[in-house]
Amino acid sequence: MKELKGSQTEMNLYLTFAGESRVRNRYNFFSEVARLEGYQWIGNVFDEAASTKYAHSREVYRRYLDMVGNTLENLKEAMEGETIEYSTLYRQFEEEARKEGFQQIGDFYKELSAVAKNYEEKFEELYNRVKDNTVYISPVPTRWRCMNCSWIHEGTSAPKLCALCYFPKSFFKEEGDEI
Repeated sequence: MKELKGSQTEMNLYLTFAGESRVRNRYNFFSEVARLEGYQWIGNVFDEAASTKYAHSREVYRRYLDMVGNTLENLKEAMEGETIEYSTLYRQFEEEARKEGFQQIGDFYKELSAVAKNYEEKFEELYNRVKDNTVYISPVPTRWRCMNCSWIHEGTSAPKLCALCYFPKSFFKEEGDEI
């Protein structure tokens, strides 16, 4: 295949990804409003359209732009993105909003920054656990919950299979391990 880097087609793919992603969110918002107004079926139509927008943006991002790595790479990228958001972008946006007299919007950015920091810390923890191969291991006995059926296993590691539904270890998480 011809070199995509630097071409107008590459730029168009980035624009397509941004546009499809933006429209997906808008359709999800529209779906919420339709349901609040009593139009469940119209909400479903918006959800279906949003789902196709996701499929389109996934194809662009993964297949053509090749922007999705393995889990370790993705955690690192997510961690870096959240760091930029909380340490630079949202602080700047908060200051600008307050300077222009938009205190409520400044408060929003302050809280958004705190959420981004929480995600950065979670992604860093998960990055280190994947890197160290300790995702399903705990130094102390802990409760592992199957995310499929909610069966609880107690021990220092997740079981290979759920005793109740036979789903694999990949469906277990430490109980209480939430964002």
